[in-house]
Amino acid sequence: MSLFSPLLADRRAYPFWILVLSAVHMIVGLLAWLVWIQTGDPHAVDLFFQVPGPLYFVLAAVLQTSLAFRAWRSFAADQPMWTAWACLTLAGVSRLTGDLIAQVFSAATPLNPFPQYAANANLHEIGLTFAGPVHLLFLLLGCRVAIQVHRSVGWRSRLRPSDYLFATPIAMHVLKQVWDLFVLYPGEFSLPMRIIRWLTDPLLLILFLVALVLWRTTREHSGGLVGLCWGFYAAGVFFTAMGDVALWAVESSVVHWIPASFISWYIWFPASAAFALAPACQVEALRVLSRLPQAPAANGGLLNPETP
Repeated sequence: MSLFSPLLADRRAYPFWILVLSAVHMIVGLLAWLVWIQTGDPHAVDLFFQVPGPLYFVLAAVLQTSLAFRAWRSFAADQPMWTAWACLTLAGVSRLTGDLIAQVFSAATPLNPFPQYAANANLHEIGLTFAGPVHLLFLLLGCRVAIQVHRSVGWRSRLRPSDYLFATPIAMHVLKQVWDLFVLYPGEFSLPMRIIRWLTDPLLLILFLVALVLWRTTREHSGGLVGLCWGFYAAGVFFTAMGDVALWAVESSVVHWIPASFISWYIWFPASAAFALAPACQVEALRVLSRLPQAPAANGGLLNPETP
C-alpha cells in the first residue's frame, strides 16, 4: 500500500479534493509561467498571481482553519489532544488573517476591496507577520503538546539521519540570517516588526524537526491518516523554508532569477496545500473511526484509527 493511498481511498473526502484542487491550480500556474518564459509576455503570470493565486491562499487557509476547528471539537476539554488542536486551530486563524491582509487587503489585486491600501508596506508587513511567525508559533505549540501526549502513552520515535539531511539547508539559511542580522544589518534591531519576522526561519527549523518526530512516531505506531496528518505539517514547514531559501538565493543573485522564479514563486502553493491537508487527514481519520462498529476512545483521547 502506498504512503498516500489513504488520501485516494474516498473521493468524497476532504484530502482527495484538496489534492485535486491543488493539482489543477499548479497546472494552471505552470502553464502561465511557461507562456511567460516562451513569449516574454508576463500578462498570464501576472493575472495568475493577481486572482487565482490570492484566492487559493485564502481558500487553503480557510480549509486549514475550519478543518482544524472540526478536529478540535472532536476532543473533550479533558482529553489531552484538545489543547494540541486548540493551538493548531489558532495557527489556522493566524494564517487566514495574515493571508487576507498580505494577499488581498494590501496587494495590487482586483480582489482587494480597499485599493487605497494596495501599496501599504506597513499593512503588508503585519499580514506577513501573522502568516509567518505567529502562525508558526501556534503550530509549534500544538505539535509540542501532541508529542507530550504521544510520549505519555509510550509512543516514542527518533529522527533518522535522512531527517537531518533535509533540515540542513534550513539550518544553513538560519545561520546566514543570523550573520546578516548581527553583522551586516544591525540597524534592523531598531525595527520591532522586522525582529518578529526574523524569528520565522528559526521557528521553521525547530518546527520542522518537531513535526518530523511526530510523523515518525505516528507512522511507526499507527500510520494511515493520523501519520499523514503530522507528515503534512512537516511538509508544509519544509516547503515554506525552501521558499525562504529560494527567495534569498534570488535576491542575493546566488542563482539566476528566471529559472529560480518557479520555485520562489510557486512553492508557497504546495506549502499551503500541505497545511490544509494536515487537519483534513485528522478529520477523515475521525470519520473512519466513527464508522467502526465499536469506536474506541483510544489511549484516553489519543486518536488512533486504522485506515481501511
